[in-house]
Amino acid sequence: MGVTSNPKISIIVPVYNSEKYLKQCIESILNQTFTDFELILIDDGSTDNSSDICDEFAKIDSRIVVRHKENGGICSARNLGLDIARGDYIGFSDCDDLMNKYMYEVLYKSLIKENAEMSCCYCTTESEEFDYNKVFENKSMIVDKEFIYRNLYGISKNDYQYMPMWNKLMRRELFYEIRFDDNGAEDLNITNKLFNLSKKIVLVNSELYCWRQHYESVTHRRFNKRNLEILNTYINCYKYLIENSKEEYAHMCLYKWVKVALNSRYNSKKTRFENEVKFTVNKQFKEYYGVFLRSNFIGVKEKFIFSVFRFMPFTYDLFRKVTES
Repeated sequence: MGVTSNPKISIIVPVYNSEKYLKQCIESILNQTFTDFELILIDDGSTDNSSDICDEFAKIDSRIVVRHKENGGICSARNLGLDIARGDYIGFSDCDDLMNKYMYEVLYKSLIKENAEMSCCYCTTESEEFDYNKVFENKSMIVDKEFIYRNLYGISKNDYQYMPMWNKLMRRELFYEIRFDDNGAEDLNITNKLFNLSKKIVLVNSELYCWRQHYESVTHRRFNKRNLEILNTYINCYKYLIENSKEEYAHMCLYKWVKVALNSRYNSKKTRFENEVKFTVNKQFKEYYGVFLRSNFIGVKEKFIFSVFRFMPFTYDLFRKVTES
């Protein structure tokens, strides 16, 4: 199938050592009912067969654009994809995930219908039960930024539905002055800015994207350097929200930061990052914990519990052991 010189959508997929799932991911994109797109595969220095898989698919479908580069991380790969993208709208996928075949058709129609800057859908993590061909009733609604920020930073377990880049379709204009920063929570850092720039956001109430979760991935490894950098990302998001007069959600962001700080202190024990984490957490607590305690947007109960955990670390250790047993 051919691609027009100016496709409607550019779908950017960073690829790194994902030979086990890459074919399935690419096929789920090529089988989309919306066909006016280019698929940009950025091979980020893969050392397995991922590079060859990308090239083989490019030979059989002219909608595929492949670029090979030295390993620089997902952010540099996404930025290269943005630099060469020709579409009016931008979408992303991780190289081992799946999508329902109607996903981009639904997201595109919803965005156009409401003249929005961004459309989003829900995701599922149940890859074994994911139905590529399931037909969904298009139940979409316009959501305001308060709804987004409440779910992204509020006391919610569903922030992963709003944080990632891969369950969204966005107007190209949003990226004119925005690029990905190379840190441990690249999605949180940029979605924060994209939501703020979007005048209208459409939410599709269907699970059209399947996020594969691997315990060897950056997100699920016990502790690594990028986990530490996530702490700085939450602080940066807090500052950004304050600067943009989003005080309530800035303080909710601090709530998430305290949780991450406590988790990091616990998870880094007996790793080579333990001392660095202690230093970073103590430094940030010294600067921002007073703001957390004075916040009118965080409950007294949460302040008390987190203060006990902060000043008596053994209580948090006990809490984690009990909840994980």
